[in-house]
Amino acid sequence: MWIAAIPNSGQPRPLSLTNQTLNAGAGCGRLQPSKLNLMESRMNGIGYTMVGTTDLPRALTFYDPIFAIMGLDQCWRDKRSASWGKSDDEKFPRFFTGYPYDGGKANVGNGAMTAFLCAPELIDQLHALALKNGGVCEGAPGRRPQYGDGFYGAYVRDPDGNKLAFVSYDAP
Repeated sequence: MWIAAIPNSGQPRPLSLTNQTLNAGAGCGRLQPSKLNLMESRMNGIGYTMVGTTDLPRALTFYDPIFAIMGLDQCWRDKRSASWGKSDDEKFPRFFTGYPYDGGKANVGNGAMTAFLCAPELIDQLHALALKNGGVCEGAPGRRPQYGDGFYGAYVRDPDGNKLAFVSYDAP
């Protein structure tokens, strides 16, 4: 039985599993998401993630072509921020970049990373495009069997130093 904190209650509550399957080959083990009884969860997924920038036009030059290849639309843009997602689906997770709300300088969170789940055939192309548009390589495209049999990924930092990954869990 796994324990989860239920949002808005602050109280832990048992979260039942149909099968407590852990992948013993993945470090501390991975819970198979398909095994959760999602009816007991009040979380519906990620709404959005945001990374700071010190130069929004430069960030747009970096992110616009990447998200175009991924089939995402620019859903929001003003003088302070921009977002990408599915313009016809507000429940689809969005990725934002913008100037920090508090007016302070944007900086990188050590250990923070956003991973984009992609078709495996796009990962090399996305990595190359990120580097072409001012990104820095943090891990060349390739298999990472320590994360799973079908795991294929590439890692970059955007021009502001935010770490991104392009990953597939079922690469052939």
